[in-house]
Amino acid sequence: MSVIRGLLTAAAACVLLAACGSAPEAIDRTDGVALELLWVSADKGQAMYFEVDRDGDFSSGGGVSARLKQTDYSTALADGEISEFVRLTRAVVEAQRAAAGAGSAEGDDEFDCMVREGDERTRFRRVGSDRDMDALLAFLRTLSLRRFRDVIDAQPVAGERFGS
Repeated sequence: MSVIRGLLTAAAACVLLAACGSAPEAIDRTDGVALELLWVSADKGQAMYFEVDRDGDFSSGGGVSARLKQTDYSTALADGEISEFVRLTRAVVEAQRAAAGAGSAEGDDEFDCMVREGDERTRFRRVGSDRDMDALLAFLRTLSLRRFRDVIDAQPVAGERFGS
Protein backbone atom coordinates (compact mmCIF):
# COMPACT_ATOMS: atom_id res chain seq x y z
CA MET A 1 0.00 0.00 0.00
CA SER A 2 2.83 2.42 0.86
CA VAL A 3 4.48 1.67 -2.50
CA ILE A 4 1.30 2.68 -4.33
CA ARG A 5 0.99 5.77 -2.14
CA GLY A 6 4.63 6.64 -2.93
CA LEU A 7 4.05 6.25 -6.67
CA LEU A 8 0.93 8.40 -6.51
CA THR A 9 2.81 11.06 -4.57
CA ALA A 10 5.64 11.00 -7.11
CA ALA A 11 3.18 11.23 -10.00
CA ALA A 12 1.40 14.16 -8.35
CA ALA A 13 4.73 15.91 -7.81
CA CYS A 14 5.61 15.48 -11.50
CA VAL A 15 2.27 16.96 -12.54
CA LEU A 16 2.74 19.91 -10.19
CA LEU A 17 6.27 20.55 -11.43
CA ALA A 18 5.09 20.54 -15.02
CA ALA A 19 2.26 22.93 -14.17
CA CYS A 20 4.63 25.21 -12.28
CA GLY A 21 7.15 25.42 -15.12
CA SER A 22 8.53 28.69 -16.37
CA ALA A 23 6.04 31.38 -17.27
CA PRO A 24 5.25 31.66 -20.95
CA GLU A 25 7.11 34.36 -22.83
CA ALA A 26 5.20 37.44 -23.90
CA ILE A 27 3.89 37.38 -27.43
CA ASP A 28 6.24 39.16 -29.83
CA ARG A 29 4.09 41.24 -32.18
CA THR A 30 6.81 43.72 -33.23
CA ASP A 31 9.37 41.40 -34.81
CA GLY A 32 11.55 41.85 -31.72
CA VAL A 33 11.53 45.67 -31.77
CA ALA A 34 10.96 47.63 -28.54
CA LEU A 35 11.46 51.33 -27.84
CA GLU A 36 12.01 53.79 -25.02
CA LEU A 37 12.12 57.45 -26.09
CA LEU A 38 12.34 60.64 -24.06
CA TRP A 39 11.73 63.86 -25.98
CA VAL A 40 12.36 67.32 -24.48
CA SER A 41 11.41 70.42 -26.45
CA ALA A 42 14.02 73.01 -27.40
CA ASP A 43 12.69 75.50 -24.83
CA LYS A 44 12.65 72.74 -22.16
CA GLY A 45 8.98 73.54 -21.54
CA GLN A 46 7.61 70.21 -22.81
CA ALA A 47 8.64 66.61 -22.37
CA MET A 48 7.14 63.30 -23.42
CA TYR A 49 8.24 59.74 -22.72
CA PHE A 50 7.16 56.76 -24.80
CA GLU A 51 7.55 53.00 -24.45
CA VAL A 52 6.53 50.32 -26.91
CA ASP A 53 6.99 46.71 -25.83
CA ARG A 54 7.45 43.69 -28.08
CA ASP A 55 3.90 42.58 -27.31
CA GLY A 56 2.53 45.75 -28.92
CA ASP A 57 1.71 47.62 -25.70
CA PHE A 58 2.19 51.38 -26.00
CA SER A 59 2.69 53.62 -22.94
CA SER A 60 3.34 57.33 -22.60
CA GLY A 61 3.71 60.08 -20.06
CA GLY A 62 4.19 63.82 -20.21
CA GLY A 63 5.66 66.67 -18.21
CA VAL A 64 7.33 65.76 -14.93
CA SER A 65 6.38 62.10 -15.36
CA ALA A 66 8.16 62.05 -18.72
CA ARG A 67 11.35 63.49 -17.28
CA LEU A 68 11.28 60.69 -14.70
CA LYS A 69 10.66 58.19 -17.51
CA GLN A 70 7.29 57.24 -16.08
CA THR A 71 4.12 56.57 -18.01
CA ASP A 72 0.52 57.20 -17.07
CA TYR A 73 -1.31 56.02 -20.18
CA SER A 74 -1.27 52.62 -21.91
CA THR A 75 -3.02 51.07 -24.86
CA ALA A 76 -2.58 48.09 -27.16
CA LEU A 77 -1.56 48.80 -30.74
CA ALA A 78 -3.43 47.40 -33.71
CA ASP A 79 -1.54 45.32 -36.28
CA GLY A 80 -1.28 48.21 -38.77
CA GLU A 81 0.06 50.51 -36.07
CA ILE A 82 2.65 47.93 -35.12
CA SER A 83 3.83 47.69 -38.73
CA GLU A 84 4.18 51.48 -38.88
CA PHE A 85 5.97 51.57 -35.52
CA VAL A 86 8.51 48.94 -36.65
CA ARG A 87 9.10 50.73 -39.96
CA LEU A 88 9.61 54.15 -38.35
CA THR A 89 11.78 52.83 -35.52
CA ARG A 90 14.08 50.92 -37.84
CA ALA A 91 14.44 54.02 -40.03
CA VAL A 92 15.52 56.06 -36.98
CA VAL A 93 18.08 53.43 -35.96
CA GLU A 94 19.52 53.27 -39.49
CA ALA A 95 19.70 57.07 -39.70
CA GLN A 96 21.41 57.21 -36.30
CA ARG A 97 24.00 54.64 -37.35
CA ALA A 98 24.68 56.54 -40.57
CA ALA A 99 24.92 59.91 -38.80
CA ALA A 100 27.07 58.52 -35.96
CA GLY A 101 25.64 60.94 -33.42
CA ALA A 102 25.36 64.01 -35.63
CA GLY A 103 22.82 66.56 -34.56
CA SER A 104 22.02 70.22 -34.61
CA ALA A 105 23.31 72.93 -32.31
CA GLU A 106 22.17 73.65 -28.76
CA GLY A 107 18.66 74.98 -28.51
CA ASP A 108 17.07 72.16 -30.50
CA ASP A 109 14.86 69.33 -29.27
CA GLU A 110 16.65 66.66 -27.25
CA PHE A 111 16.18 62.91 -27.63
CA ASP A 112 17.21 60.03 -25.37
CA CYS A 113 16.39 56.84 -27.24
CA MET A 114 16.89 53.13 -26.66
CA VAL A 115 15.79 50.57 -29.23
CA ARG A 116 15.93 46.82 -28.68
CA GLU A 117 15.92 44.55 -31.71
CA GLY A 118 16.06 40.99 -30.45
CA ASP A 119 19.14 40.87 -28.21
CA GLU A 120 20.76 43.94 -29.79
CA ARG A 121 20.39 47.36 -28.15
CA THR A 122 20.94 50.71 -29.79
CA ARG A 123 21.04 53.66 -27.41
CA PHE A 124 21.69 57.25 -28.37
CA ARG A 125 21.23 60.76 -27.12
CA ARG A 126 21.10 63.61 -29.53
CA VAL A 127 20.25 67.25 -29.87
CA GLY A 128 18.34 68.09 -33.02
CA SER A 129 16.00 65.99 -35.05
CA ASP A 130 15.84 64.80 -38.61
CA ARG A 131 13.15 63.61 -40.99
CA ASP A 132 13.10 60.07 -39.56
CA MET A 133 13.03 61.17 -35.92
CA ASP A 134 10.33 63.76 -36.66
CA ALA A 135 8.17 61.07 -38.30
CA LEU A 136 8.58 58.66 -35.35
CA LEU A 137 7.87 61.41 -32.80
CA ALA A 138 4.73 62.53 -34.67
CA PHE A 139 3.48 58.93 -34.82
CA LEU A 140 4.08 58.36 -31.09
CA ARG A 141 2.42 61.66 -30.17
CA THR A 142 -0.65 60.71 -32.19
CA LEU A 143 -0.88 57.43 -30.27
CA SER A 144 -0.52 59.29 -26.99
CA LEU A 145 -3.41 61.63 -27.86
CA ARG A 146 -5.77 58.65 -27.83
CA ARG A 147 -6.18 59.13 -24.11
CA PHE A 148 -8.15 62.28 -24.80
CA ARG A 149 -10.18 60.72 -27.58
CA ASP A 150 -11.08 57.84 -25.28
CA VAL A 151 -12.15 60.25 -22.51
CA ILE A 152 -14.29 62.31 -24.87
CA ASP A 153 -15.87 59.21 -26.43
CA ALA A 154 -16.78 57.94 -22.94
CA GLN A 155 -18.84 61.04 -22.15
CA PRO A 156 -22.63 60.68 -22.17
CA VAL A 157 -24.39 61.78 -25.32
CA ALA A 158 -27.07 64.42 -24.89
CA GLY A 159 -30.56 63.14 -25.52
CA GLU A 160 -33.82 64.90 -26.20
CA ARG A 161 -34.79 67.64 -23.77
CA PHE A 162 -37.85 67.29 -21.63
CA GLY A 163 -40.84 69.21 -22.93
CA SER A 164 -39.50 69.61 -26.46
